[in-house]
Amino acid sequence: MGTVSFLQGRSLSGKLLRILLSLTTVAVLALFLVLELDFYRGERARLVESLARLVNVQGAAVVDAVWEFDLERMRALLVEQSRLSFFQAAEVIGKGGEILVSVGDTATPPRSPDFRLEYPLRHQSASGMMIIGKLVVTVHDDGIRAVMIQHLKVNGAILLTLLVALAAGTLVGVRIVIGRPLEEFRGAIERPMEVQIETPLQWSRDDELGKVLGAYNVMLEARNQAEIATRQREAELREAARIAQEANAESARFNRLAIGREMRIIELKNHLNDLAKSAGQPLPFDRLQADDLSFADTPATEDVGGKNPLELLLGTTDVQSLFKNFCNAVGVASAIIDLEGKVLVAARWQRACTDFHRVNEVTCTRCIESDTHLSSRLQEGQNYTIYRCRNGLTDAASPIMVNGQHLANVFIGQFLVAPPDTAFFATQAREVGFNEVDYLAAIAEAPVIAEEKLPSILSFLSHFSNLLATLSMERNRTATAQISLRQGTLAALNLAEDTELARKELSAYKDQLEEMVAERTQELRASEERMRSIIENAADGIVVIGSDGTVQSFSPAAERIFGYSANEIIGRNVCELMPHSTINGPDGTICHDLTSRDSHIIGTNRETIGRHKDGREFPMDLAVGEATLGDERIFTGILRDISERIKIQTERDKAMELISSSIQYASRIQRSVLPSSRAMERTFADYFVLWEPRDVVGGDMYWCHSWGNGVLMAMGDCTGHGVPGAFMTLIANGALEQSLLETRPGDQATLIQRMHQLIQFSLGQDQEEKWTNQGDASDDGLEVGVCFINIRQKKVTFSGARFSLFVAEAGTIREIKGDKTGIGYRGIDRDRDFTSHEIELNPEKRFYMTSDGILDQVGGDKGLGFGKRRFTQLLADVWEMPMAQQKEQIQQALTDYQGNQGRRDDVSVIGFQGQS
Repeated sequence: MGTVSFLQGRSLSGKLLRILLSLTTVAVLALFLVLELDFYRGERARLVESLARLVNVQGAAVVDAVWEFDLERMRALLVEQSRLSFFQAAEVIGKGGEILVSVGDTATPPRSPDFRLEYPLRHQSASGMMIIGKLVVTVHDDGIRAVMIQHLKVNGAILLTLLVALAAGTLVGVRIVIGRPLEEFRGAIERPMEVQIETPLQWSRDDELGKVLGAYNVMLEARNQAEIATRQREAELREAARIAQEANAESARFNRLAIGREMRIIELKNHLNDLAKSAGQPLPFDRLQADDLSFADTPATEDVGGKNPLELLLGTTDVQSLFKNFCNAVGVASAIIDLEGKVLVAARWQRACTDFHRVNEVTCTRCIESDTHLSSRLQEGQNYTIYRCRNGLTDAASPIMVNGQHLANVFIGQFLVAPPDTAFFATQAREVGFNEVDYLAAIAEAPVIAEEKLPSILSFLSHFSNLLATLSMERNRTATAQISLRQGTLAALNLAEDTELARKELSAYKDQLEEMVAERTQELRASEERMRSIIENAADGIVVIGSDGTVQSFSPAAERIFGYSANEIIGRNVCELMPHSTINGPDGTICHDLTSRDSHIIGTNRETIGRHKDGREFPMDLAVGEATLGDERIFTGILRDISERIKIQTERDKAMELISSSIQYASRIQRSVLPSSRAMERTFADYFVLWEPRDVVGGDMYWCHSWGNGVLMAMGDCTGHGVPGAFMTLIANGALEQSLLETRPGDQATLIQRMHQLIQFSLGQDQEEKWTNQGDASDDGLEVGVCFINIRQKKVTFSGARFSLFVAEAGTIREIKGDKTGIGYRGIDRDRDFTSHEIELNPEKRFYMTSDGILDQVGGDKGLGFGKRRFTQLLADVWEMPMAQQKEQIQQALTDYQGNQGRRDDVSVIGFQGQS
């Protein structure tokens, strides 16, 4: 039976299992879908990133092939990249849009626009940068899809296993933990109520079922108490009903006596009237009837429900019909409007007003002006007033007065006192945009009433309204008297009930106040517990200090910091925790600061010295806050032992000092390797050297060596800057010294080649097997420019590895570019040849070499690099100056351009002029 109910979902286990399976299935499916989507997005992002890297690397290689129109090389480059697993197609397109080379499936469009990337091919020529074509590469995501399908299979198996395990665990757990205890609980509560109250069921285990059972026992006890209270309440209600009945009977007897007394008075007054009449004397009293009993002398303007007396009668169908019939008979539109602008009754409104004047902004303003004029004239005390509206129709009004009180106004209007002026109304229709034909037809419907008839019409309507108001007020008095009589009777009958209701409301309000006090007390206790927990578990010490400087509270963290227990320090002065030798300062002692009104310590952090219980002093951070409780100022100090922090800071300062001194020493070593100014002066007629490492040491170097029958002038820019760059300069300097010994003087191209071989060998970058399988292998080297100045032959021979020589002559700056590869880097052919360039040496020429530090320095308004063009123009501006002055101009130009930007790299510039 249990299995059947479980499968059908009637049992608690089955219901829980169905709910958990549904929720878990949805949650797991949603989680797996999100993970798969995130996986796809990540793989897709990596694919797009790989595409970008591929295009950037491939584009740089393809530029030279396109410039040289080497189709075979272009195809070889594209075929090499087509081996990638995600490659789909690649095309090289010329400047005119023609396809130079294509590889792969170019007919199939990419699945996403992100899978296709165009790379403009730019070539740097003497005239500047120019676009010579573009490289288009397309990739596919087949690999990503295959991996996703495998993920889905694995995740599906995991989901199925999870659901089976969850179903089995839920069934067993619910049956053991809930099912059996519930059966025992059900058997207990099926006992008779009296038995359950006398011997309540007890549950030994302190779990949720035990809490439910406890609540059930409380509910039984409350129910029993409620039944007892209900029976007591029923007895009280029966007694109250009896008292109320007696009070009702007394009230009825009082009313009967009062009515009898009034009837007796009426009989006596009528008898006296009869005697006076028989004696021929005036009647001393008005004749009264029994219906006049308890009628109050109400004011003339009193109403029922706050309504105007006219509104009581004018709202009836008969009165409205009479009003409309009169207006139809006279042929005039009319209305009765109270002083608040409320229309009580209206009849026969003309179409000229309802369809035209009142719906147009201009003419409606004129209508309101007419109403205002009529009302103001009536308030001045006139019996009636007549006014010709600016729209061409005539209105009139008369006040309704009852017992000297102005209650309302009666209006007649929308008529003409003479046949209509067709030309006037036609002009008005055109001015405000009315349909002229329809408007004139509506004007023709307006009645024409002679002006002498208006007073009679207004007088009739006014007297008619006064009569209605008088009748309404008499009716109002009668209704008010009846209401007063009923209210007096009901007051006596409801006295007992009102008293009982008041007692109940007071009792309920008392219960509500007690509940609110209990809830507030519970909130305060919870807040106090939270605050106590925060203080007890805070890592920083917390000390509460009174206005007299005594400790009022001492947290556990403060006990650990100072070594005192709370009982030992509470009530003692806070200055015992801080030695007097350290608390004196320019703003007074801490104790004085805490208690004085001009405190400097409140709300600030400071470092001070604390004193441990054992007398040991230690540094600490102290922050003090202030609060006022009643009339007392209290202070809260939050403190922390910073001994360890200061120790670490001291060790760090020592380490920084050691590193700084080491770097300064390395700087002296590096500068000692540079050529002396005396050697430079012997070689050149004039020269300057601008050498500014970005850090204390740098990766830029320059050399000046005698070599054969000439002088070698060289500059190098090594990989990196700072300490790594400085190490590279030492390696480069050693390679140069060795190469000078092994190379024939004057053959600077072979000199650079030999330096390349030595640096590759020194860094282990000369053999491919040393670095192809090592992700952390080095790839360092340098760019170098070498000039051999042959004084006898009057010529300069230049070779460069990604370095240029600038020659200034007659105001023109000519750049002689070196080869496009540096030296020492891995992947460069060991026997790489370098080109030599010969330049005639004469006193009118100036020669310059620079590292890329000045060219790449960002600055200016747009944050762009200084650039080769700006550098060339700068040389053209200063080349005729003495070399020392040229150096100052170049330094100033760089500083001005750099502005607030940081220095990006080492800066080195050399300028020289050969001997004459």
